[in-house]
Amino acid sequence: MANPPVSTLIFEHAQVGGWPKHQDARGNLFPIARTLTEDYDTDAHFVSYSADIVHRHTHASITEHADEANIQMQLAVFDVDGPGHVGTDEWFEAEMEKANDLILDGAFIYRTRGGYRIVGRLPRPFYILDADEAASWSELYLAWCNYLQRVYGIVADRKCKDWQHLFRAPRAMRDGVVLDLPTTENADDIGLWQPALTGADWQAEQIRKVEQALTAPREETIPVSGTRLERAAAILANAWPAKGEGRDGTQLALAGVLWHLGWDQDAAVDFVCDVCRLVGDEDRPKRTRTVQKTWLKAESGGLVGSWANLASCVGHEAVDAARALLTGFDEKGFAQFQALLNAPKEPPPTSILDQMLAEKRAEEAADSSDDRVLDKLGIRWGGWNKPIPPPSYLLEGLIPEGKVVAFFAEGGSVKTWSALSLAISVATGKPWLEMYPVKQGRAIYLDYEDGMQETQRRVNHLEIVTAMSGMMEGQDIPDLGYRYGGQRLDNVEFWAELTEHVKEQGITLLVFDSVSAAMPGGLDENASQFSEGIKHAGTFTELTGCTVVFIHHANKGGGMRGHSSMRDQCDIVFRFEPVSESENGVKRMRMVCDKPGPQKKPAPVNVELTKDARLVAFSEDEAKPARDPLKEGDTKQAIRLVLATGPMANVTAIREAVGRNRKLVNDTLMEMSEDGEIVKLGKTGGYALNGEEHQTQRVLDVLASDLVFVTASELARQAYVDTTFVERLRLRGVVCQSGEGRWMGVKKAL
Repeated sequence: MANPPVSTLIFEHAQVGGWPKHQDARGNLFPIARTLTEDYDTDAHFVSYSADIVHRHTHASITEHADEANIQMQLAVFDVDGPGHVGTDEWFEAEMEKANDLILDGAFIYRTRGGYRIVGRLPRPFYILDADEAASWSELYLAWCNYLQRVYGIVADRKCKDWQHLFRAPRAMRDGVVLDLPTTENADDIGLWQPALTGADWQAEQIRKVEQALTAPREETIPVSGTRLERAAAILANAWPAKGEGRDGTQLALAGVLWHLGWDQDAAVDFVCDVCRLVGDEDRPKRTRTVQKTWLKAESGGLVGSWANLASCVGHEAVDAARALLTGFDEKGFAQFQALLNAPKEPPPTSILDQMLAEKRAEEAADSSDDRVLDKLGIRWGGWNKPIPPPSYLLEGLIPEGKVVAFFAEGGSVKTWSALSLAISVATGKPWLEMYPVKQGRAIYLDYEDGMQETQRRVNHLEIVTAMSGMMEGQDIPDLGYRYGGQRLDNVEFWAELTEHVKEQGITLLVFDSVSAAMPGGLDENASQFSEGIKHAGTFTELTGCTVVFIHHANKGGGMRGHSSMRDQCDIVFRFEPVSESENGVKRMRMVCDKPGPQKKPAPVNVELTKDARLVAFSEDEAKPARDPLKEGDTKQAIRLVLATGPMANVTAIREAVGRNRKLVNDTLMEMSEDGEIVKLGKTGGYALNGEEHQTQRVLDVLASDLVFVTASELARQAYVDTTFVERLRLRGVVCQSGEGRWMGVKKAL
């Protein structure tokens, strides 16, 4: 089956002006198959992103107009050049040997004058809605370059890391001739780009950043000299914001960084004062209070500043350079560090959790009841005809026992209510939502967000502790445990202690609320290390048979927030989608299984949070009568009905009007744009229907304005139609040209 199509922007040439400054320089949103195969009469260049506003985008698009632009990275494109930017036939043949597995996996490859390009389709869009996400894209792209070199020996151009980068189309015109160089033949079915990144891919990039930060020439207003700490202070001071432009937040971010580095308070105060003194704002008593406040918050389990926070204040370049110095890498130290990294590696020490798992597996291997042949490496042979025991469920039909499960959604989506209700059901043995049987046992709710008072309030409201469950309101639940705060998820010793405790206490279910709050505050969610806690949970469930449920948040695109390895480490994933929310506070959600694990994908579960804060199930029939007519039917029809009243400004306005989630509306709008059913009318014009009658009306409306047009292309551009459509209108007598060449409408507006 062919992969679903994706579209990206393409422009007539690489010199097209950037939006929003140049609003007249439009591009086209083409399906990627068309971009890669069409013959162009210009030096056409394409980008890896799609956008609601069909222009070439700049940094201002994501810092000032992110919601309007709605930039989504769709492709991974790599530029590979031959030696001296000359790709000889012999070199290209050797490179294709390296790329053979990539081609088999569906990568599209086309030759260029200096080498070749690799094009892969992303499994899901990567949204660029702010500067941090742009920086994350660059870091991810560079890690991909490391992966290509490590796995395939292919050296890609690292300068293509920026999301705005332009790539020449395979059949663009150069020097008056359409390029006609070899390509693979799968432009209409490009495979997914899903590299298995390792720590080495990210680590190589960190080394490169440190080296660049230490050796790159700089222009400073404050001399960078002296000791390692003095140089770091000067680098940060050179990038420090002016008064009234966020200095307090920058000081808090720096204090948080120093706490994560393990500094004591006195040393942290000295360093923060050194930086502030260089910018004329020392005020030691205030800086002391800043550090004390940070330490107190961190030690009580709160989130404090991180490198990412500091970078948003002073820029990534300054942070990379300061980080290199503050973590001990002066020039000599860096050379020693790099030599150490290049030396033969000792096998990593086995964690206590891995040791426990190895012992368990050794015990299983020695089990005399298993008569399969066991060789010296512990590999079992034969026995494939043995009966398979049926799965044992914690939550019937939804969650098997001993699995790692994630509930994720945007804030306010009843995922916490659902997880807490599940814990109460397990502890009492009562069916969840009065419908789904559970395996009764002991449950622990590990809360890193709300605190005891809020959790107690929710427990008191949930229906399972009222008369419905056969319990009197206010009656205790002895088999439900609770703790607020505690050790972080990435701490392997914590998981080892938890393993022993769960075995001793006979715990059936653990709930973590939430993943983000339970991880160190300085750790970037988009880094693969963020999934370490989920990985430990997998080992924990194998050791104990206990089920673990993580509560997590959705990203701006509607997927699970953070690095993709988080989802990979979970056995089962549920997404909570909004259905409706009434004025009296009744909220209805649909719990959809995104990743079913070792079971048939279960049907969605309809969950309602009632006006008196109880959790119940509702039927599909109950959900229908209250819907607005505009929101009935499929999403395309809902959008057609909304746009029939006139253009709408942006995705947010359409989403609110049709009552669907952002990702669904984004995907539907993109599909309708590709089909030519709708069009985006520039920055302020919004989305509009694009049938022939609508295009005709736009042309006539433009001609009825005060604007003067002497060419068909100018008129077409202003009305957001093709030039050929304007010519067809002329042939039909709808428009004409005066003797002076001015375009005019013949028929009145429809």
